[in-house]
Amino acid sequence: MPIKLTLEESRFAVLLDTIQHRAEFHQESVLPAVAKLQAFKAASGKGRLSSQELREHLGETIFATLRNYYSDIATLIPLGLESTKRAAQELRDLLIAELPSQKIIDFDIAERLAPGGSPTMRARNKFAEENDDGQAARNQARLGGQSNE
Repeated sequence: MPIKLTLEESRFAVLLDTIQHRAEFHQESVLPAVAKLQAFKAASGKGRLSSQELREHLGETIFATLRNYYSDIATLIPLGLESTKRAAQELRDLLIAELPSQKIIDFDIAERLAPGGSPTMRARNKFAEENDDGQAARNQARLGGQSNE
């Protein structure tokens, strides 16, 4: 069990590192270019900056890098949630077996904060429903067909 908990901690660290790298990349590569392009547009009186203009100005490499970071984050979050829930249930079962006279509470606290789950969980579920392009099936395959259900 300690190994599984260490793995969960490592997965969370990887997710945080990925988010941090994406934020740094965005700040270093995208924001300066956006500022220059917006200043040029304002000086020429041409109005707002379109996403197509930004894409053309930044280039496909930067857009592809941002897209890859997003894809990694979008994959790591559901995988982490699934594996953390399984590890939490295994830990709970172990505690129940080892401490039969003690009351062991459920670990799934986030879904009990508010009716229908926490605002974060509701937003994550809504996002997953709106953006499911087969990612759930790919995530399932990466887990070797394992399921929470």
